Amino acid sequence: YMDIDVILLDVNMPGIDGIETLRRIRKTSNIPVIFLATEKDKETLKAATDMGYEDYLSKPLIPTILKEMLHSILGY
Repeated sequence: YMDIDVILLDVNMPGIDGIETLRRIRKTSNIPVIFLATEKDKETLKAATDMGYEDYLSKPLIPTILKEMLHSILGY
């Protein structure tokens, strides 16, 4: 068993997309989720706001912004 502090989830994944993955996660967990999204994915993210994701980052990912976001979400 592994403790997970936060999930970094791409909106655009093959097979089950990020929105459906979040829907499944929310059935059993309130773990913080950060989405990776392109500009065109932002409308999809708006539709997913009721499912409760913490934030999103635009692709391409900027590591320093991810680090700051993780510090904010995790409180360190």
